[in-house]
Amino acid sequence: RRQRQMCIRDRNNQETEAVFLWIEETLGGVDVLVNNAGAVRDQGILEHEKPLAEVGNLIALNFTASIRCARLAFRSIEARDSFGYIININSIHGHSVNSISDSFQLGVYPSTKYAITAATEVMRRKLVNKNSKKGRVTSLSPGLVKTQIFKNAGLPQEVEDFFLENPYILPEDIANNVAYLLSTPSH
Repeated sequence: RRQRQMCIRDRNNQETEAVFLWIEETLGGVDVLVNNAGAVRDQGILEHEKPLAEVGNLIALNFTASIRCARLAFRSIEARDSFGYIININSIHGHSVNSISDSFQLGVYPSTKYAITAATEVMRRKLVNKNSKKGRVTSLSPGLVKTQIFKNAGLPQEVEDFFLENPYILPEDIANNVAYLLSTPSH
């Protein structure tokens, strides 16, 4: 079976559906989905002086896009009656709200990650209720991962310095965890 990795970076429903349709037609369907969307901005929930649209953008990227992709992947898995795996790369902030510094509190980010935690559990229960032996869903919730997420958000240097003061893991560590999850038996 051919394997292919694809990265969907848009938040547009029609474009995402077009990518999944291409996968169906060209590769025969989706067997594994790794939802790894995530962005952080200096946009708090109560900061009424900033445009609410930015909150909506973060929710669309960090939560809604993941759900959209999970639904499309599950549709493919179910239609082919094949084994499939949905892995949501979440965050420790989906289980506990912590601040990075006194001046930066992660804004809406933890709310979107709590939503991913809940959505993963809802998907898991759906598979259990269907007595599905052909589908799995997992939420992988790392702590601090050294990526460009804070730099891309244009956050203060103290946030970047946070990496120097605290233990972190690398994206390769996450990839190794995903590989392990995919290697586990489906019994």
